[in-house]
Amino acid sequence: MPVNPAFLGHGIWLELSPIKGLRRYANYKKPLPPNPTAVQLVDKFVEAVTDMNMSSVWFELFTRRGEIDSDGTRGTRELVDGLNAAKIHAVPWGYCFGKNSENQGADQRKNDLELTKRLCDKYELELFCADIEPWNKLGDGTVDTWDKDALDRLVTGLSAHFQKENLGLSSFANLHTQQKAREFLSPLTPMFSFCAPQIYWNARDPISWALESLQPWRDAGVTVELMATVQSYWSKDDGTPSQCEMEQKVTRFVTEFPASQWSTIIALNWYHAGGLNNADEGGMSQPMIDAIVAGKLHLKPYKKP
Repeated sequence: MPVNPAFLGHGIWLELSPIKGLRRYANYKKPLPPNPTAVQLVDKFVEAVTDMNMSSVWFELFTRRGEIDSDGTRGTRELVDGLNAAKIHAVPWGYCFGKNSENQGADQRKNDLELTKRLCDKYELELFCADIEPWNKLGDGTVDTWDKDALDRLVTGLSAHFQKENLGLSSFANLHTQQKAREFLSPLTPMFSFCAPQIYWNARDPISWALESLQPWRDAGVTVELMATVQSYWSKDDGTPSQCEMEQKVTRFVTEFPASQWSTIIALNWYHAGGLNNADEGGMSQPMIDAIVAGKLHLKPYKKP
């Protein structure tokens, strides 16, 4: 089944506004001068992405509260232009919120279908990955409830606009533990070219959790391609293990993920690229980068769609 080549292989996700993640790379190898521009930060980020042999960068266009870079100061335009210049695929994504998708009014800020189309047109992007997590409990305690008709309208609308080969789905890791997601999403997956389970292992063993997370999608009757989104962040507030422990888990995954399993996925992506890293929270530390560079993950025998 056709899948846009931009989705394939090895990549990385940025979380929230691009400038937040880009600043993590200001001191990569040779530090930039104080107060670097967004263009300079993009260049440093591209250097790190190239070192890790990544072919795609996945960046967020909107959250449940609306457009992230509404005033043009958060680095999205500079990121897209820099990735295009470096011949690295720019892959947009957004968190689709149930209540927003129930809104069929003219206010595009509260309608994720219209927001997606507008922002992808704005940045001249012809593909999209929808992050849909039915009954996800958000940080403020809000539960992301969904109406089945609203979800069907959203996915049908996205599929009509982008076409199947240019549309992907990101959601929970293990559908055995997320019955609402299994019930709501499984029937709609034929409209996507792939599903990307969010395999965030936290305190779990990274190899076991990856294997336990991929199979439930098949058990749910999902027949489209699978890719893995794996963890490169730590967060005290989210209850993850320490930075050092998470670095060890990245190394273990890179070196010990079974050779036979690479051919079951079309891509592997890391979440996320980091921010103003410190002991309490951050992502993609230098030891993680070193492990990924050494792993040469772009050479793994990914499944060819």
